[in-house]
Amino acid sequence: MGTRETYLRLEEWLRTGPAATATVIRTRGSTPREVGAKMLVDASRTFGTIGGGCGEAEVVQLARTLLSEGNRRRGIVHIDLTESAWETSDRICGGTMDVLVETWPSPSPSPSPSDPTDAGQSVWTLLRRNDGFVRVVSLPEGTDRFWSPSTENVTSGVPTGELADRCDTAWRAGRSRIDELPSTTASESATARFFEVVSPRRTLIVCGAGHIAEPLVSMAAWLDLSVVVIDDRPDFACRERFPGASTILAQPFPEALSSLEITERTLAVLVTRGHRHDEACLRLLLDTRAQYIGMLGSRRRVRAIVGQLQSEGHAPDRLARVWAPIGLDLGADTPAEIAISILAEIVALLHRAADADDSGAERNVPEAAHRHLRERRHHHVTPPPPDGESPDHREGSSDP
Repeated sequence: MGTRETYLRLEEWLRTGPAATATVIRTRGSTPREVGAKMLVDASRTFGTIGGGCGEAEVVQLARTLLSEGNRRRGIVHIDLTESAWETSDRICGGTMDVLVETWPSPSPSPSPSDPTDAGQSVWTLLRRNDGFVRVVSLPEGTDRFWSPSTENVTSGVPTGELADRCDTAWRAGRSRIDELPSTTASESATARFFEVVSPRRTLIVCGAGHIAEPLVSMAAWLDLSVVVIDDRPDFACRERFPGASTILAQPFPEALSSLEITERTLAVLVTRGHRHDEACLRLLLDTRAQYIGMLGSRRRVRAIVGQLQSEGHAPDRLARVWAPIGLDLGADTPAEIAISILAEIVALLHRAADADDSGAERNVPEAAHRHLRERRHHHVTPPPPDGESPDHREGSSDP
């Protein structure tokens, strides 16, 4: 589960009593989770994980100790996963992690969203707006600050100067990080600050409500995607078939797509029932800022659609944005397997984008996924294969 979803779960927990968060703020070497990984702890429950095992047990113990002491408290747990410290363990990780443990009191009856010391209210106000932001945590103690690309969305405590520049750097990289900085106020003696990036939800637009769309929409919830389902058949595009979708539009594809705001955080998947519907959707999507456009279909079908759109004047670099046949080559056959391959391709692409935006830390993306993405680029403009070519698992002509 991501940072955003964990904070929303924390808000639910706080309705019944105080709780704590545990966040990985620094890693060295091989570790089970990356910086930013988060879990929740209260007197009797946990949600999420920062890696499991004895190290996580120590974190849970500290969290419950701090909760028993009351008020807002912080502590840091150093977890050593090196071979010398875990001789009797079958773990394969051999690095170290620093985990920040914070307690969160139940909200007051009359919360003040403008109070810069009330971190929870600031977090949830921004989340409800689906605003992306950076939470700046002074270590070991200090007042939280909040930075957003849209500064008018942050009511108070906005970082300035070098602190704001560090927020912008973390935001652009899309990764939480820890930095050493001079204190900004006399009350803050800490020099270390943790920049926690909380991104807005991405939107997954699924054009077509057939057999593949059902498992695709269901599994997309695990990636914290806001899903829009489009189909011009009301019997298919309905809440009974897609209970987890955020929005269902039983409208003609061009009409529905034209009504949506499509940004650089939009992912579009075309699994319609026919050539003309794919073409109509692509015609609109090519000139948007969508981060991903994937289309189900055989290479022959893809070439036909691309050829038609080229003849209409769509630039080759725009057409090169289309991923088709859609999905990682997993040998998938069933609708559920194809849905997994589509989401796997999206995850690989998003992780690779994070790599490109960050010149520092490495990302644990399998080389096979990188190779797949490299090989897929511009594949649709290659010469047609000979007749009799056997289709691969991603080349279903349509999804009824």
